[in-house]
Amino acid sequence: MVTVLYRKSSGEVLKISPHGQKFDEINGDLFGYLSDPDFPDGKYNREIKDEKLGPSRVKGFQKIAIPQENLVRNATQKEINSFDNYIREDEKVMDANAALNLFESHPRFRKVFKALSNALEEIENQMTQIESRVEDIETELNLQPGVLLQSLGKPKGKTHKKIKDMINKDD
Repeated sequence: MVTVLYRKSSGEVLKISPHGQKFDEINGDLFGYLSDPDFPDGKYNREIKDEKLGPSRVKGFQKIAIPQENLVRNATQKEINSFDNYIREDEKVMDANAALNLFESHPRFRKVFKALSNALEEIENQMTQIESRVEDIETELNLQPGVLLQSLGKPKGKTHKKIKDMINKDD
């Protein structure tokens, strides 16, 4: 049995195993594998010269997986050129997952995370109370709804979402 490890975001084939490697420890959100796919363009992902593997991502050798068809074909140059962009996006996801894992699994980080999360939740509750009070004042003063909040620069969205966005933002 032949198995193929590929990146789900781009289809880039990372490894072709003629021995049926299962790839059990992969992140299933980012990577997938195919079992006994069709190989219309051959089973080599890299050129072999003098029993040594050549470079990866060479047109004519680099493969791309088409999971819905259980197919592995040669990648076009345009597809090969796009792989780095997909890798950067996948690395952001892996970094965020690693940070969350650290916060959830490390005792001190977990305590800090819980303390920050509780503090942010308290701030959000206070903001909700303030917004409610401002709406009452607007009603008492017979103003259009939302006028005072707009002048105060009402925050858009929840704090947790803002933090997640900040984490995912490139430095």
